[in-house]
Amino acid sequence: MNSLSEPTRDIIVQALRGALDVEHTSGGVVPHRLPRSVDSYHDEETLRINATQPSGVRLAFTTAARCLTLTALSTRRLYPGMDPASVLVTYGAVSGDLTMEQWETEGPYDVLQLGGPPEHHTGKPASLIFELGGDGTARDVEIWLPNNASIEILDLKADAPFQPTPHSDIPRWTHYGSSISHCAEADSPLSTWPAVAARKLGLNLTSMAFGGGAHLDHFVARIMRDLEADLISLKVGINIANGDTMKRRTFIPAVHAFLDTIREAKPEVPILLISPIACPMQETNPGPITWDARSGKLRTVPPPVTGQNIGSLNLTEIRLLLAEIVTSRSATDSALYYLNGLELFGLNDAPDLPDGLHPNTAGYLRMADRFVGNERIGEWLRGG
Repeated sequence: MNSLSEPTRDIIVQALRGALDVEHTSGGVVPHRLPRSVDSYHDEETLRINATQPSGVRLAFTTAARCLTLTALSTRRLYPGMDPASVLVTYGAVSGDLTMEQWETEGPYDVLQLGGPPEHHTGKPASLIFELGGDGTARDVEIWLPNNASIEILDLKADAPFQPTPHSDIPRWTHYGSSISHCAEADSPLSTWPAVAARKLGLNLTSMAFGGGAHLDHFVARIMRDLEADLISLKVGINIANGDTMKRRTFIPAVHAFLDTIREAKPEVPILLISPIACPMQETNPGPITWDARSGKLRTVPPPVTGQNIGSLNLTEIRLLLAEIVTSRSATDSALYYLNGLELFGLNDAPDLPDGLHPNTAGYLRMADRFVGNERIGEWLRGG
C-alpha cells in the first residue's frame, strides 16, 4: 500500500475543505466530518461511520498541472443481498467550467449484519486520474470526495507543483441534516443537493448531514456554535419521525435548545430552519419505519400496543411545529428564517423516491435548483 510523504501529507491536510477532523494513519489521512473527540458522546455506530463518509468534503489546490492522480482506499457499507459492483464510489473534479468524475468499485466493503458486527471484505486502493488539460497556467482545482464511502487518502501526484488554495472570503455555509442532505444515494459528490447549491450560490460548504443522524444532539449544536460560519441551515425532523425518537413534548424544547446553543456565539448569523421534504408513508403516520426486503422499500411499523404512539410525530405535525417555533422566536430573532421542505420536494415528486424515503439523483438535483431559486433563500443570503 502506498504511503504519503510528509510534504504531500501536509499539503493534503491544508487543502481539505469541509472536514472537521483529520485522522493520520500509517499510510495516509482519513477526513472526518465530526471531531473524533465526540465519539464517546453517543453509542450510534452508524453516526460514526457516516461522519467518515466525506459528503461535501473536497481538496482545494492551486496548480498548473494538466493531470492529477489521487490514490485512495475506499470502504463501502452494503446491506445484505446488495451487489458490491453496483455501488460506485465516485470522485469529482472541478476547475472553472470543467467538471469530471472518476469512479471505482475495487475497495473493501462491509456487509451490515442485523444484531452483529459487519462482514468485512478486503479490497485494494484505486488511483483516480483527472485529465485537467489547460495551457500550463495555474488555476484552482477542487477534488470532491465520495458521498457514499469512507476513504483513506494515500497519495496525490501531478505533472506540475500543487499547493493548497488559500482560504477564500466567500461566505461560509454550515448545513445540518439527515441522509436526505448526506445524499449517499446521489450518483456523485457533485450531484448532492447541498454541493450543487453551494457551487451555484458561491458558498463555502461544510456539510454536517449524517444518514440517520439528525436528532438535534446537543454536542452537534455546540460544534456548530463554535465553527466559523456566515450562514447556517438546519434541516430537521425526518429522522425524529423515522425513528420515533422524540415525542411532541421533547421535540419542541429540543429545537429551541439547539437554536439557543448556536445563538450563544452567533447571535446575528442567519439561520434557516428547513422542515422535512415529502415522504408519503409518514405524512400522517408516525414512525418508526423499517426496511421491507420484499418490496425493496421502507415502511412504517404499527405500534404493538394501542396508544403507544401518543405524542409521536408525523411530518405534517413537524412542519407546523417548526413554523410555529420560527414565528415565536422571530420577535427577538430577526435573523431566523423558515423554509417548508415541501417547497424543495413535494408529494408530486414522490416517483423520485425509489425506497419511499430518499430521493434519487434527479430528485436531489431538483432540490438544489429549487433551493437556489427560492425567494426565502434570497432573504437568508441577504441576511448574511
